[in-house]
Amino acid sequence: MRAIGLDRENSETIGFVMTSLFCSAIDLEDLKQWCYHIIGELETSDTPGYVFDLLDYNGSLAKIDKVLGFVPSWKHSDKDVAALYGIAAKRCADRFDWPVDEQDAMTALVDLPEIESRFRETFPFIEHELGGAAPQATGPNESPS
Repeated sequence: MRAIGLDRENSETIGFVMTSLFCSAIDLEDLKQWCYHIIGELETSDTPGYVFDLLDYNGSLAKIDKVLGFVPSWKHSDKDVAALYGIAAKRCADRFDWPVDEQDAMTALVDLPEIESRFRETFPFIEHELGGAAPQATGPNESPS
């Protein structure tokens, strides 16, 4: 499978991922899970080098574009971004300096189901309708935490 939307010329996918991160719809751990997902989906030769670098990134979000080597772009409206904040609210993200209030974010999410669909497609390992991430798999003698 060829990497689509992951390079400088077409950064639509990585732009959506980074916007999701900046809107608190995902966190750095989710980003790393996404990297593992991409590594599993693509041939090694088709996987951008920054995907591997992101696995070790623990720095400031303000500097994450240095790891990418470019500033990605996702074509979106303000309401699309508000819908991502709606996903963040459903996932119980901390509400620090959000440019939209929670009710407007939830309304945007309801009005734009394509944003939730894209989120689910991009991050199939995340379950957010119950307000949290999907439970981790447990062994036969362990109980979920």
